[in-house]
Formats: sequence, structure tokens, C-alpha cells
Amino acid sequence: MARATNRPELAVNDRHRAAAFEAMHWVGWTFDAAMADPVRSRIVNLRARQICNAEALFLRRYVVRPLMRQIRPALEDLVPRTWPAPGGHVTDLKRAAAGDRDD
Repeated sequence: MARATNRPELAVNDRHRAAAFEAMHWVGWTFDAAMADPVRSRIVNLRARQICNAEALFLRRYVVRPLMRQIRPALEDLVPRTWPAPGGHVTDLKRAAAGDRDD
């Protein structure tokens, strides 16, 4: 549990466990009975960890789109073009390999 002390947003709390138990839809089981059972409590805690991780990931997200709009024209200038310019001289590589030249 070292992560929970370093970053409190990653700590699984009772709210996460309650949401995980509700997601299971176990008929005939109460929350206290499920937490007393070793297998079911492990399943509830694992699902609570998933919910907590998803929540922390949502809180850490950031939007990159505006930044990419500013950088993209500069990247296009740096990348060499692989296609010849339209209307320019085009060398037919197959004809050149065969020795057919337009001298």
C-alpha cells in the first residue's frame, strides 16, 4: 500500500468497494457477507481497484489536440517529401534498370 500514501487519489476507499459490489449484482448477498467471504471480498477489492484506476486515469488526462495544431506545420516542413513535385521530371526506374535511356 505504498502507492496509497504517496498518492491519495490512488487509494481504494469504501465508495469504490460499494460501487464494485453493486456492479456484481450478486443475488442473496449483502455487502458485509461478501466482504466476510474470502473469495468474494477478493473479487470486490479487485473490481474496486479497477474503478479507482479508471477514475485516477480520467483525472490525469489532458488534451493534446491544440498543441498538435501548432506543431504539425513545422513537422511537415522537416519531413522530406518522398513524392516528386507535380509537373517535374520523373525518372522511370524500370526503364533505367533495363538500360532503356532517352539519350
